[in-house]
Amino acid sequence: MCAYSIDPLTQFVKGKGDDDSVKLTTSSNCPWTAVSNASWVQLKGDTSGTGSHDIHYAVDRNRSDEARTATITIAGLQHTIVQAPGD
Repeated sequence: MCAYSIDPLTQFVKGKGDDDSVKLTTSSNCPWTAVSNASWVQLKGDTSGTGSHDIHYAVDRNRSDEARTATITIAGLQHTIVQAPGD
């Protein structure tokens, strides 16, 4: 049976956007897939695999005057991205 954890659960990003990552920890034979639910968060590099992995992503500039939230689902766990309003 596979057990998964991610760190951090939530990441706060500046309005100008940024590159970031989330660490997935699991056993070496456990499969995973990562999916973004927002067009303004693009996964970079591997989006599936087995074992522990750092999942990298890019967050676009927020052109709105309101904060926004997206999630990346990794092995059924949610990594939440909260982006500040644009500058």
